[in-house]
Amino acid sequence: MRVSVPLIASSALILFGPCAIADPELPAPLAAAIETEDRPVYAFDLHVIDGETELKGRLDATKPEGARFTLSDAYPETSLTKEDRAIIKTIDEGARGEIFCDQHGDLIGTAVSELSRTEDTITYSFEPQPEDESDEKIFKNLRGEVTVWTENPDVKSIRMYAPKSFKPAMVAKIDAFDMTISCVRGPDGHAVRAAITQAIEGSAMGQSIDQSSTYRVSNIALPD
Repeated sequence: MRVSVPLIASSALILFGPCAIADPELPAPLAAAIETEDRPVYAFDLHVIDGETELKGRLDATKPEGARFTLSDAYPETSLTKEDRAIIKTIDEGARGEIFCDQHGDLIGTAVSELSRTEDTITYSFEPQPEDESDEKIFKNLRGEVTVWTENPDVKSIRMYAPKSFKPAMVAKIDAFDMTISCVRGPDGHAVRAAITQAIEGSAMGQSIDQSSTYRVSNIALPD
């Protein structure tokens, strides 16, 4: 069974979400890693695996709404299911070309602490911040981890997970939730979101939930 709550439907929205400004209260390496600036709007290939849906296409946020996500020839219009079309609509409407990993300052907030460090990275824990009141019932049950590169500071990965089960609604229970944003250095040297993976287990309306999705980005370039 598929569920629809703000966070659980959010992989595409986080992939193309709004930018944020680093807070001066953050540790210096993290503040430097999420300090945003004006960036180019890139076009890129997108490979979506969401439940039984698999789609490949190219996303160009500079095009008009409704024409931003162009499916590859392997997915003819006549083969698309209702679920396929809903995912395509979400991707197209949410596309703003903002795929940089330093654009999650609002999500991370200021309540952070260092977890670990390696020769070239530092990992911090944080309390995920909801975008609005409708997200609070979910976000208060989640924990986060962000890993940053210390040389040419930037975000390497962001993870949000549920340390224990919780009930986002009277008729729903989430037993396991894990979402990871993996980043790579982009064409201009800044980190971009290479993949978002999400897995959810639980129950709703008396039926079990077992969902997973992956959004992968490749072939990043300035629009033609």
